[in-house]
Amino acid sequence: MLIMKKVFAKAAFILLCGLAACNPHKSDMELETMNYELVERLTEFPDSTFFTEITHAEYENGRIYLMDKKRGDLVALTEDFKQIECIAPHSEIDLVMPIAFTVWQDTVYICDEGSINTLKVYTKGKQISSLSSVRFYEKRMAVNNTALYTTFPTDSSCYLKINRHDTEKRAYEGKVVKEENERRTIMKNEKHLFLNNGILYTVAECYPYIDSYNAKTGKWIKNLDISHIPVIQSNISFIESQPVEPKSYYVYMEDGDIHNNFLYLLCASLGDNNNYRCNTLLKVDVSNEDMKPVGYYELPGRFYTAICVSDNYLYAIYSDKDCAIEKYKLKQ
Repeated sequence: MLIMKKVFAKAAFILLCGLAACNPHKSDMELETMNYELVERLTEFPDSTFFTEITHAEYENGRIYLMDKKRGDLVALTEDFKQIECIAPHSEIDLVMPIAFTVWQDTVYICDEGSINTLKVYTKGKQISSLSSVRFYEKRMAVNNTALYTTFPTDSSCYLKINRHDTEKRAYEGKVVKEENERRTIMKNEKHLFLNNGILYTVAECYPYIDSYNAKTGKWIKNLDISHIPVIQSNISFIESQPVEPKSYYVYMEDGDIHNNFLYLLCASLGDNNNYRCNTLLKVDVSNEDMKPVGYYELPGRFYTAICVSDNYLYAIYSDKDCAIEKYKLKQ
């Protein structure tokens, strides 16, 4: 069902003043609220099959790529939501249990956990190659003309760089936050990866840090501490009030996307069952090495699982009473 709406919502796009006291690179800014417009809401594919569990979305060249975990396939929708193309179907030959993917120049790289941890490469609806790894994770990956970057935490590194032209050439790179033992260090350093202008950004799902690296050399560049941003600060306070479970941890960085020199992070707000929600979208300017938080949007629903961003729109995957794609015009 495609519901056309012209709804003007007061999005809390709140510029983060007060961070200057905590971050010497952040100048004072006044609070500002901006409007966004909900343009469309889609609850089923153009072929009339309903969404069930969309866990990953990416945008490229006028198409939104979607992975529906329960359907076990990967499709692409046009921006107007009117046309659908199956990129990789669910089958014993194609996708068995896909858990993550990324898109670059109309080629899709899909991690298929059900095919003994195989990364499958598709273009024009056909599989053209594959490679194996010890393990893949349900996190954002990145790719450029020389390498594929995927999270792969060890006790001393957080991502794996695979040479695209010689897949046997692999390098373990990136810093980790050390925990009390090796197992917990590995467990908590799974990171989302984002690539922009030769810089690789890593974002852990349970730490208030963004790290940047030279994608070619793996050299660490800078760390941004976002622990004083209100939603993150509140999460840290909540976590500190809870008992520590050695085999579990709290996640508050659900997803993200990078587009036009801005990093968008989908953040959860932790709390008990009545207070928990995941609808805050933090916007970070990564146009230079300093990395500067510029504000955040409060989406109208309570639970979102994935996002992707184009030049003009935000696509947010709503996952509460139903599963839907919400298309927003972000007003600057």
